[in-house]
Amino acid sequence: QQQQQQQQQQQQQGAGGAEQPAAGPKKVTSISYDKYSKVSKSIVLYIRSQESQNETAGMRQGDVVEWYLNQQEELDTIEALADERKLVRRIIHRLITHDNTLLVVDTPEVGGSDERTITVREEYVL
Repeated sequence: QQQQQQQQQQQQQGAGGAEQPAAGPKKVTSISYDKYSKVSKSIVLYIRSQESQNETAGMRQGDVVEWYLNQQEELDTIEALADERKLVRRIIHRLITHDNTLLVVDTPEVGGSDERTITVREEYVL
C-alpha cells in the first residue's frame, strides 16, 4: 500500500518536481429552471429584435453574451461577472445542442465560440 502511494506521488510530480494538481471531477453548475428560462428567453428576444432591426441573419455570440451581462446590474464584482459569463455561455451551448432553440450560422476558423454567428431557429415559438 505504501508503495502504491509512492508511485502515485511520483506520477503526480511534474518535470520540476512540483506536484501537479490532481484532475478532479468536472464542477457541475446548476441553476433553477426559472433562471434558465429567463436567460434563454432574454437571449432569444434580443437576437430576434436585433435581426429584425438590422435585417441580418444571426449575431456574433460574444455580442449576445456582452449584451446580457450589461443588462445585469447586480453583478458588482469581477468574479460575479466571470461566473455569469460562463453561465450564459453554457446556456447558449445548451440552447444550441440540446434544446435546438439556437442555430450556429457561421463558425470562423480562428477564435472561440464567442466569434461564431448564432440565430434563433425560424420554427421556434416563445
